Amino acid sequence: MDNKTIFVRTSKGEDEMHSRTMHLPGDIKRALLMVDGKATFGEIFKHAAPSLRPGLEAMLQELEKDGYIVDKAKSGNIPKMPVPPRMSVPPRMSVPTKMVTPHKAQPVDEGAGDLDFMSGFSATPSKAPASEPGEVAANAEKLKAEAEAKAKAKQEIEAAKLKAQQEAEAILHKAEQEAARIREEAEREKQRKAAEIHAREEAAQRAKEEAEAARLRVEQAVKVRLEAEAKALQQAEAARRKAEREAAIAHETAERLARQEREAARAREEAEKRARKEAEAKTTETPPAAKPDTFAFDAFHVDEPQPLVKPHQVEQPAQKASPTEPAPAPKRETFSFDSFKIEIPEPPVEPPTKEKASPAQQPDDAARAARHAEPRQPVQQEALHPFVASKPAGDTPSKEEIQRATQERIETEKRMEEEALATKQHAEAQAKVHAEAEQRKAEAARAEMEQVSKQAKFSVDSVPVTHVAKAAPVTRVRRKPFSLGRLVGFMFKLGVFLLVLLVGALFVAPYIVPTRDYIPPIEKLLSAKLHQPVHIGYLSGRILPVPRLDLSEIYIGDVKQFQTEQAQINFAIAGLIIEAKPIDSIEFQGVKVSGAGLQKVSAWIQQLAADTQYPVARMVISRGTLDADAVKLSGVEGALEFNQIGEFTKANLRSSDGKYKLDLSAAPGNKLQATITLRDSALPLLPNWQFEELTAKGMLSSNDLSISEFDGRIVGGILQGNASIDWRSGWRAQGTMVAKSIPMQRLNRLLEGNVEGAARFKLSAVGLAGLADSATLDGSFTAKNGMISGMDIVATARTRSREHLPGGRTHFDELSGIVTYSNNALHFKQIKVTTDVLNANASLDFDKQQISGSMNAKLLLQEATKPADLQIGGAIDSPTLRLVQ
Repeated sequence: MDNKTIFVRTSKGEDEMHSRTMHLPGDIKRALLMVDGKATFGEIFKHAAPSLRPGLEAMLQELEKDGYIVDKAKSGNIPKMPVPPRMSVPPRMSVPTKMVTPHKAQPVDEGAGDLDFMSGFSATPSKAPASEPGEVAANAEKLKAEAEAKAKAKQEIEAAKLKAQQEAEAILHKAEQEAARIREEAEREKQRKAAEIHAREEAAQRAKEEAEAARLRVEQAVKVRLEAEAKALQQAEAARRKAEREAAIAHETAERLARQEREAARAREEAEKRARKEAEAKTTETPPAAKPDTFAFDAFHVDEPQPLVKPHQVEQPAQKASPTEPAPAPKRETFSFDSFKIEIPEPPVEPPTKEKASPAQQPDDAARAARHAEPRQPVQQEALHPFVASKPAGDTPSKEEIQRATQERIETEKRMEEEALATKQHAEAQAKVHAEAEQRKAEAARAEMEQVSKQAKFSVDSVPVTHVAKAAPVTRVRRKPFSLGRLVGFMFKLGVFLLVLLVGALFVAPYIVPTRDYIPPIEKLLSAKLHQPVHIGYLSGRILPVPRLDLSEIYIGDVKQFQTEQAQINFAIAGLIIEAKPIDSIEFQGVKVSGAGLQKVSAWIQQLAADTQYPVARMVISRGTLDADAVKLSGVEGALEFNQIGEFTKANLRSSDGKYKLDLSAAPGNKLQATITLRDSALPLLPNWQFEELTAKGMLSSNDLSISEFDGRIVGGILQGNASIDWRSGWRAQGTMVAKSIPMQRLNRLLEGNVEGAARFKLSAVGLAGLADSATLDGSFTAKNGMISGMDIVATARTRSREHLPGGRTHFDELSGIVTYSNNALHFKQIKVTTDVLNANASLDFDKQQISGSMNAKLLLQEATKPADLQIGGAIDSPTLRLVQ
C-alpha cells in the first residue's frame, strides 16, 4: 500500500465510528478511528500504537473492502460534512398545496350559450380578490423560509455537535498517538535501561563468579599448602623422633660399651691386686691349729647375682692360682682378721694410682672384681666388717650365723653398689673435666704400654707400680682457673642439653602418654558446672609451644542440644606459673545447635566463660549449624568475646557465603544491641521476600527482639519500617513498613510504573514453623503514570463487549487503593483508576494464581454514555475483562 494514500470514511464508517452500528472488533475499530480524511497511510502508520503496526495495512484493506473507508483520490467530490438521513426536513415542515374553497354557484344564465359543467363548482371568492394571490405566495414563502431556517439551524447544531465530537475524537486520537509515542520512547528507554541493568548484572555476576572462583582457587591452594605443610611437619616430626630414638640407642650403646670396657679394665686390675694379696697372705699364713678363732670363708659358698653387662674377653690369670677352690678339710685355707690393720679407705674421687692399696680397700676391690670376673660362681667372702665372734674352721656354722653372714653380705653388696655408682658418676664427671689432661697423658701412656708389652716376663706387681708412679705427676698439670672455666662450660652445656631434652620430652609426651583416663574427670567437672550431661569422645593435649587441649565428639544436654565435632582449648602461657588457668580461646569446629535449646546453649556458654578457675577470653565457631523447627542456617562462623571476669562483651557471627551477618554487643539491663544484615537472600520464614540488602538494628533480650528500624532493598525498591518479635509464650511479631519506588513489573509483568505504600503487619503462632501462615497485613498503595497490560478498559467500556478483547492496554494517570492480606489470600479494595478519558472503581481478590473482581468504568468523552459494569477474572498472568452479563 502506498504511504501517500489518503482514506476517508464513508457513511457506513461514520455510523460505525459513532456507535450507531457495532460490527467491528476493537483493533479494527481503532484503525478506523485513525482515518480522518487528511492523514496519509504513512502518517497513520507512524502514529499508530506499536501493537497495531504489524496488522495496520491488512486492517485498512479490510475496512476498504467492507465499505467503511474509500480512497480519497477515487471517491470524487465527497462532501466534508454529509447530512445523515435523519437530518432531512421533517414532513410537518413541508409547504401545503393550494386549496380551492367551494362556494355557492351563481344562478345559470338562461340565455347563456353552451353548457358549462364547471359553473357549479366555482371557487369561493376572496374577500379581497385583488390581493389573494400575493398573500398566498407570501405565506408560502414565509413558511418555507421558516422551515428552511429551522432545518438549517438544526443542521448547523447537528454539524457543530458532529464537529465537536470529531474534534474530541481527533484530540483523543492525537492524545493516544502522543501517549503511544511517549510509551514507545519510554519502552525504548526502559529497554535501554533494562539492557544496561542486565549488562551490569551480568558483569556483576561474572565478577562475582570470578571472585568466587578466585576465592575457591585461593582456598584450594591454601588447603593444599596447609596439607603439604602439615604432611611435611608430620614427616619432619617422625624423622625427628626417629633420629632421637636412633641417637638415644646409639648413646646408650656407646655408654654400655664404655661401661663394659671400664668394668673389664677395673676387673682385671682388681683381679691382679687380689691375686697378689692372696699370694702374700699364703706366704704368711699360720697353721690351722694355732689359730682356733679364725673364720674360714671356704665354709660358705654364696652365689652372686648375674651382672647386667657381662665383661668381654676378660682374662684372669690370678684365678688359677687363687686358693678359693675347695680343698681337703685338713688343708683348708683360713682367714684371720688379726693379720689386717683396718685403715680409712681413700676417697673414691681419686683414681687408684698408689702402688699398694690399703687393707681395707682390698676386700672391697676384690669383691667387686669377683662380682664382675666370676658371675654366678661361688666366691669366698674376702672382706667383711669385723664379726663379733668367729668359730674354728672345723666347726659347722649354725643357721643364725649363716643368716647373719648372708644379711651382712647383702648389706655389703648394697653398700658396694652404692659406692660403685657414686664412684662411676664422679669418675664420669672427672673424666669429662680432665679430658684435655687425659689427652696429654695419652702419649706417655702409649709409650709406657709399649714398654710393658716388651717386658712380658715382668711380674704382675711391677706393671701397675710403674704405670702409677709415672702417671701421678700428670695430675699436677691441672690448673684450678682452667678447670673451673671448663667446669662452668661443661655445666652450661649440660644444662642446655637437659633443657633441650626437657623441651623434646614436652613435645613428645602428648603423643605417647595415654590421656583417656583424664576424660571422666573432665566430663564430671563440666557436668557439675553446667548441670547437664556432658560426653567427650577423645582427648589429647600438649604443653609447647603453648598449652593446649584437643577434644572431639562433644555432646552437651540430655537430648544433645549442643554438639561439636572438635574443640581446641588454648590456655594462656601464664597459666603455667599462676594458680588460675586462663583460657585465651576455645575453637569449636562442626558446631550444631538445636532451635529448642538455643537459650540453654547461650546460658551454658556464659557459664563456661565466667568460670573463675578457667576464665575464657574468646570463643571461635566454624562450620556451625542452627537447626530449628522451620529455620536451618548452615555455614555459621564467627567469634564471641568476653572480658576479664567472663562477662560477654560482643560477638560477630556470619554465614560462610556472606549472606547473613549478626553483630551483638553488650548493653545495660542484661540486653544486647543487635545489628542484622542480609545480602542477596530471603528471610528464613518468607522465601518470597528476596532482599538485595537488608539492615535491621534493635535490642535483644532473653524473651524478645525489638527492631527500632530496618532498611532494605527489595525488587528494585526501598522497604523501611520497624518490628518487634516476642517468644515469651508462643511466637508473636508485629510492626509497620513503608514501601517506596517499587517497580510493579517486578511484582507482575503486566503492570508498569512505580508503586508506593504503607502497611501494618502482624503474625502470631504457637510454634515458629506456623508463624508465616498466620500473617495478616493492612495498608494502602498509590501508583502514578503507569500501564495495565492484558486488558483495554476504555475499549471494553465503550464497545460494551461481552467478550474479552485480547492484546489491549490501559494507561492510567493514577492507580490507588487499599490492600489486605490474610489466610494466604490478597484482597484489593476501593481501587481507583484515573485517566484523561476514564474513571473506574474496582475491587480484586487474589487467591493463589486466580483473579476475581468487578469494575465500574465511566468514559469522560461521552457524557450520555452510562457507566459500564465490568467483570474481571482469569489468572494473574492472563486476566480477562468483559461486560457483566
